[in-house]
Amino acid sequence: MNSYPILDLFHEYHPEDALREALQTAEVCHATIDRAHKRITLQTRFADYVPRASVERAQRELASLYGMDEVLLHPQFPPQTLPHIDPDELNAVLIDAFSPAASMLAGATWTIGADRLSLHLPAFGKEALTPYLPAAARYVRERFGVQTQIELTGGDAAGDVLAQTEKMRRMAVAELPKPQFSAGDKAQPQKADGPKMIYGKPFQGKALPMSEIRQELQDERVIIEGRVFSVDHREVRKGTATVVNFDMTDYTGSVRVSGFFKGDTGKPITDGVKKPGGWLRVQGKLDYDEYSKEMVVKPFAVMEGKAPKREDTAEQKRVELHLHTSMSMMDALTKAGDAVATAARWGHRAVAITDHGVASAFPDAMKAAEKAKVAGTDQKIKVLYGCEGYYVNDVDDRIAVHGDGDFSFDEEYVAFDLETTGLSSLHDTIIEIGAAIMKGKEVLSTFQMFVDPHRPLQPKIIDLTGITDQMLAGQPDISEAIPQFLDYVGGRPLCAHNADFDIGFVTAACERLGIAFQPTYVDTLILAQNLMPELGKYKLNIVADALSLPDFNHHRASDDAITCGYLLMRFFKMLQEQGIDHLQAINPRMEELRSGSKIMDRRARHIIVFAKNSIGLRNLYRLISYGNLKYFRRVPI
Repeated sequence: MNSYPILDLFHEYHPEDALREALQTAEVCHATIDRAHKRITLQTRFADYVPRASVERAQRELASLYGMDEVLLHPQFPPQTLPHIDPDELNAVLIDAFSPAASMLAGATWTIGADRLSLHLPAFGKEALTPYLPAAARYVRERFGVQTQIELTGGDAAGDVLAQTEKMRRMAVAELPKPQFSAGDKAQPQKADGPKMIYGKPFQGKALPMSEIRQELQDERVIIEGRVFSVDHREVRKGTATVVNFDMTDYTGSVRVSGFFKGDTGKPITDGVKKPGGWLRVQGKLDYDEYSKEMVVKPFAVMEGKAPKREDTAEQKRVELHLHTSMSMMDALTKAGDAVATAARWGHRAVAITDHGVASAFPDAMKAAEKAKVAGTDQKIKVLYGCEGYYVNDVDDRIAVHGDGDFSFDEEYVAFDLETTGLSSLHDTIIEIGAAIMKGKEVLSTFQMFVDPHRPLQPKIIDLTGITDQMLAGQPDISEAIPQFLDYVGGRPLCAHNADFDIGFVTAACERLGIAFQPTYVDTLILAQNLMPELGKYKLNIVADALSLPDFNHHRASDDAITCGYLLMRFFKMLQEQGIDHLQAINPRMEELRSGSKIMDRRARHIIVFAKNSIGLRNLYRLISYGNLKYFRRVPI
């Protein structure tokens, strides 16, 4: 296994002489980097014993130097250096695992051999301290690789001083009023204004983020806090014991709180934690559960906590103009009253309610606004009453002619079609251009060119068009194809079926090549929808069949282009029968033809509508009512 001297690995780190000497022989055997939490963990091998205080100091200095939240050194020392360990280090391990051990270890002495450790207590605590000796043994094993048992002597009697202290304590307790608890209830009395205790004694301290819980912290006493999201208490042994189980999250991670309680000693927890949703603080010991194969917290004390509230610290407050509530079916869970109250607490002067096609949340929002004042002011929050509606555009997307050029129906025009690698003009590219110059009823000339996309075609494109990678290999690049196509077009107007798609690809290519492109073009799809409203579907082949045009090779650019040109010929004839003979006269005529087309079949888009005043609110109600009662089709239009 490769290893690297720690001072070479962190060459910018220059500790003072004493610490530098201790780290001089240290080598990093394995490193783990947690970028999300800015933490580095290093398995480090030392040639000699280094005190725990020195290791912790190195950790702090490395974290500060390299801008990390935490640098952890897991030291490994030669087994023969075990007799050199500082006894206070072993005391600290026991105190970390069991804080009352601090008083029991006062005046205690350690005898440390190569493979044997013994601890002598001068006064009391043998029975209480014994369960925590494995933590010290594990500490020795992890750092020195020595399997050892710790022998504990003394500590059986408290001595005269302890006996006198205990006598005084008993006398004081006897004079106190006795609290009333149900059988097995271990919850402690607390002040009326303090947090409600569910189990154990009141405690204070900073909670450990659940994301930092790991197996290396086993047997450590910790505090966690979070929201309960699952409860699974069970009675065992025919009611003679209880297994407490509930899961908590602080939204950085989650952990199970689990414990085995004899008799009814666990009843305060099962009574106090009955269902998910509450926010709790729990003090307990981290342990590895062999059954679930994960770390759990064995509770010493449980109290109710207060969930942290999200705050808006921005100096310039926003006004939310697009907010869905639980009245937007399948789109939001927030209650209108809660949203308004939260916006006011954050200092927002106003908030909009824009549910999908309904005004059902308005009453709750109004009631909440009457009670909610903007934080830091005496003003009530303003509610903007609105709706995210569904509208059908029967004007802008019905334009058949785009551009300013005006041409007679008797002049030449260019029908064209493209085949592409996909549907996005931003990410996809042209693979074939087909075009034809047409006039009257004649095809004057044709243009066809393959374009090398410099990428493999997807199978669905090959199946659709019949174009293969072999057909495109070695063909002109788009930088050659577009100029040739524009030279062929000249100043003639263009036409295409669903022209926005084809024009969009040509426009995108021209922008990338720095070529000016502002054509006048006609969309035969829009003309078909307005001149042939009875069809219902308007694909190129369907419209061609309806007009009895010859069969053609659909989804090949050259054939599609000529067919599109023939469509325009037929549409020109229809328009001439209505007295129209030039391009710029087409769009005004389309407005008169829209009533004959199937407006309700057109795609509904979203629009945000707000009521400006009381009259506007009444009009908004009318729009919503019409959308749901008169024009409903899949959505309230």
